[in-house]
Amino acid sequence: MHGTSSSIQTPFKNIYELPPACSLQLTKTKRTTTAFWDPLNSYKTSKNQKKDAVDVLQSTLKPWIAPYKDICVSLSGGLDSSALVYCLKDLVRKDQSLKALNYFHSQIQSSNELVHARKVCKETNIELIEIDASHSLPFDPPHRNLPLMPNKPFPGLVSLRWLETIFDNIPQTSSYTFLSGHGSDHIFMRPPSKKSVTDYFLEKGFKGLEKELKNITQFYRDPMFAIAKENLLSLISYFFASDKGKKPLNKTNDETPNWIKQELLHKASPNYVHPIYEDLPRKIIPGKYDQIDNLYEGINSIHVELMDQISPTHYPFLYEPVVEFALSFPTYELFDNGYDRYPLRKAVGDRFNTETVWRRDKSQTTGLFQLGIKQNLEYILEICLEGYFVKQGLVNKEGLHRTITLIGNGDTKHLWPFMYLASVEIFLKLWNEKNL
Repeated sequence: MHGTSSSIQTPFKNIYELPPACSLQLTKTKRTTTAFWDPLNSYKTSKNQKKDAVDVLQSTLKPWIAPYKDICVSLSGGLDSSALVYCLKDLVRKDQSLKALNYFHSQIQSSNELVHARKVCKETNIELIEIDASHSLPFDPPHRNLPLMPNKPFPGLVSLRWLETIFDNIPQTSSYTFLSGHGSDHIFMRPPSKKSVTDYFLEKGFKGLEKELKNITQFYRDPMFAIAKENLLSLISYFFASDKGKKPLNKTNDETPNWIKQELLHKASPNYVHPIYEDLPRKIIPGKYDQIDNLYEGINSIHVELMDQISPTHYPFLYEPVVEFALSFPTYELFDNGYDRYPLRKAVGDRFNTETVWRRDKSQTTGLFQLGIKQNLEYILEICLEGYFVKQGLVNKEGLHRTITLIGNGDTKHLWPFMYLASVEIFLKLWNEKNL
């Protein structure tokens, strides 16, 4: 809840993670972690902008899928996963199979995008594996024991049955790879940065600035004055920047639930700053800074599934060539005509002559969490109200109980703080049971 991207800490003593795009140098006296990849490299040259998003994706996907007999894509029906399916359709050989997998809840419309997934598969003429998540809700216990113990708490621990169901339906008769479109939101910025107006002014001046301001205002449907004020403050901060590349520490979350006691916040370890922020230029345009932040948050959100360690999910949008392509664009070119991730939408839409990538709506999973909490309330109360944090006096039991009840009745204000707490308690329970 208060963490920063790419923290190196793990729950195990003297064991640390190496942050992404970093190298580790060990000597007898010290341990040095340094960044070896410059996220601004492609933006400085802008050579990647001459490429096409489809070409970049396909050139990245082709060598990856080459060794595999079966390729399966997690297809929600949204832009990112649909883009993968369209690009892969042209790449698979005759001796390979390409399938898509869509999970939905037949009774919760907000979590059901099956009609869009079916449309994509019809256009590409590939098989769609349809999985009704009605019996794989959050907090539903898995049918089998985990093959390996989790190495850290992560939100997926509350959805072990869902992970189990997904991997049970992936074709595994021969070598296979499972691909996800996750990551595109982060590198192409969904939603776009409001500070893109500042970027435009710094790079192009006043000409066309009013149009850019109107575009971002219409996208967010915020008052123009509010957007202009935020960009003015951003511009002032840019001109008066002094600390070389130093990323400011995250501010305390104003939405912290009152059931989290101050003692717990005081015990929290200091915020970790990724080494890349020490190497960034003193003056990096604000919107591009936001895009780099989003990239590292996207990388940090990836966790290897526990159900199948040999063949985990892979994320092509976070492969280096695709990341550098996205970072090569000015932030104000990542949205247009009310659409975010515009370079990706346009390339896929034009190349494959499809309108499916131009839909704006996106499904929500909060309904699934609400139903999962209702159906597993007794288990959740046992895990959370009798867990480590309550017993240590770090969390107010009555306040947490009230929040769980509210979430089960549709109030999702503190959903994610609760989810993080629950995932930690499940992590500790799993390890305690193993030690017993």
